Amino acid sequence: MARVTLVYPDYTTTRLYSKPRQARVDRGGWYAEGLAALSATLKQAGHTVSLVHVTQPPTRKDFVTRLTATHPDIVGFSVRTSAFPSVSDWTGWAKDAVHAPIVWGGYHASLAPERCMDVVSVDAVVQGDGDLVLPRLVDAWVTGRTPQDIPGVWWRDGQELRHEAVGPLVANLDELPIPDFSLFDRSQLIATRTHTALGMLSRGCPFSCTYCTNHAFRSLYPNAKDYHRSRTPEGAIAYI
Repeated sequence: MARVTLVYPDYTTTRLYSKPRQARVDRGGWYAEGLAALSATLKQAGHTVSLVHVTQPPTRKDFVTRLTATHPDIVGFSVRTSAFPSVSDWTGWAKDAVHAPIVWGGYHASLAPERCMDVVSVDAVVQGDGDLVLPRLVDAWVTGRTPQDIPGVWWRDGQELRHEAVGPLVANLDELPIPDFSLFDRSQLIATRTHTALGMLSRGCPFSCTYCTNHAFRSLYPNAKDYHRSRTPEGAIAYI
């Protein structure tokens, strides 16, 4: 069993055209289904999971304090493209503070895994959906094995960069555990303050709009025809 800490960068920074040296920070506070889904499969595999929910730019001291309080054996970062520079810094802070294996996943990691592996403190990248992959990677690290034969994982073998092809999507969402909603402090979520709750009864998108990355994500998988998936009525009721 391992203690896994997931780090979620949940704010946006916008440069002002009229004042380019200034930046506006929009604080976060949003539920992330992907992280809740990962927590569910990790817990199903016997691991414990904590969340560091970063809703505004942290100082190094504050970030390290929050991370070390979870006593992680493994740290996972969710990485979108706009957060790449910040998460690169945080990853270095994390490596210095806890000396634990670090894995990246998410949008940017899926579409630019080799670029993500250029960050020296990153030990592995999960490309594509991680529900079934991340527990296997954690198990491999806990038992001292390499991620060889784990679909969608990029890692270093000495100085050599290695990776496995992305595996098939889970076509039936009902086969996955219900996301771990308890991972989040619901009292701090924007949805709670507006008396709503966010959820997802499907994954993927059936369209390939030219301005969107859905076609790129779909092309990652050998069963791309299953990219858009919905829960069954029974599964949707159980989820709700």
